[in-house]
Amino acid sequence: AENERQVKREENDKFVFKGNTIYCSMYGHGGVKKINKKTYTVCFDRGFTMNIDKSWAKIAGKEEK
Repeated sequence: AENERQVKREENDKFVFKGNTIYCSMYGHGGVKKINKKTYTVCFDRGFTMNIDKSWAKIAGKEEK
């Protein structure tokens, strides 16, 4: 399972940069404030900031229905 998450992290690193808007199915939309080794620090539209695993993030507009 960890190998699958690492593949997703590496794939997201190609497209997600500081300032991008991402989507997390648990927390909604937010802007990337910092990129860490395995997580993004995200300021969510709902008014809070937290770290989420890179494998949870999707580029805004490409989230699953």
